[in-house]
Amino acid sequence: MEVSELLDRYQEGKRKFPWIDLEGRSLSGAQLPGVSFLRGKLAGVDLSGANLARSHLFKADLQGANLQGASLIAVNFGKANLTGANLRDADLTDAILAGTILDNADLTGAILPKDPTPPPTQETELETEIPEPEPPSMTPPLPLEETSSEVNAYNDEDFAYRMGWHGKAFYDRLPRTSLGALVLGYAIAGGLFQAYLLPLSAIAAWVIATAWVFDDAWTWFPSLFVSISLPMALMSGGLMVWVQAIPAIVVAMISFFNLKGWGYTGYRSLKGSLFFAGLTLAGLVNITLLMGVTQGGISLEFFLLFLSAVLSIGAGMPSWMTMRHVGYNRRQTLKTMAIASGVGLVGGWVLAWMF
Repeated sequence: MEVSELLDRYQEGKRKFPWIDLEGRSLSGAQLPGVSFLRGKLAGVDLSGANLARSHLFKADLQGANLQGASLIAVNFGKANLTGANLRDADLTDAILAGTILDNADLTGAILPKDPTPPPTQETELETEIPEPEPPSMTPPLPLEETSSEVNAYNDEDFAYRMGWHGKAFYDRLPRTSLGALVLGYAIAGGLFQAYLLPLSAIAAWVIATAWVFDDAWTWFPSLFVSISLPMALMSGGLMVWVQAIPAIVVAMISFFNLKGWGYTGYRSLKGSLFFAGLTLAGLVNITLLMGVTQGGISLEFFLLFLSAVLSIGAGMPSWMTMRHVGYNRRQTLKTMAIASGVGLVGGWVLAWMF
């Protein structure tokens, strides 16, 4: 996200920006009290003189960040990485430093908390997150899927433990609308996979549905995979597949070297190049699919079902973000997403086989 977009959305009332990537950006002097950068990628960011009072920086990566003279009053730095950060003359009054990494951080002249927060217990370390402070005056309107009961999760360190895997507390906070879209999308995809006898593609679609667990940037790959695999199954002959794949391979190579040249790591360059190549391939195969519809070789019914599957999966995949933000731990979220996508695929496959 660009700095200008962040500031505009903050002014519009948005406060929560989980997993935001602002590495190396300059926010010197920015006024962002109450903002949430949960698990944000903020290495090398310039926040000198900024006002981040009562902000939420749980597990944020702030390695080498410049926070000189910043107002960090009551900021939640729980498990954040501040290795090598510049905190000279910063005001850390009442800041939460539980599990915070401060190796080689410069705290010269900084105002430190009077009563340092004790480190989390092993139980909290493994499963829960430190609650996010939510000052009433700074709280924006809640999203459609976030109810007042969900917000209470921020004020309960043991939420994930007490909720367990079963029971009313677990199901009450589930983002039902987006999870329903996910199940529907995979059910349609499962039916189409069965219609064209593609069991391996169905299994691959289920495995890729959990790709986000490795990195949030993989969230859109499941819908991208479905948008590519189904049309390619309809192409006749290997030559047609290679005609579509060659431009995507070229895009992947160009994107990788460009991203590396712009200073991105090898992993991030590879991830970005695969995404751009996937978009290219998806565009090409879907143009071919649409041409088949107009020429009568492919039914309009198939095309509409295919489009519904891709859009529903795309709308449902962010469910994991909502669940993590509300308070579900990673294991609970992974199980829920795997079950939702699996039930959809199997259900769609069985229904298509029966009818």
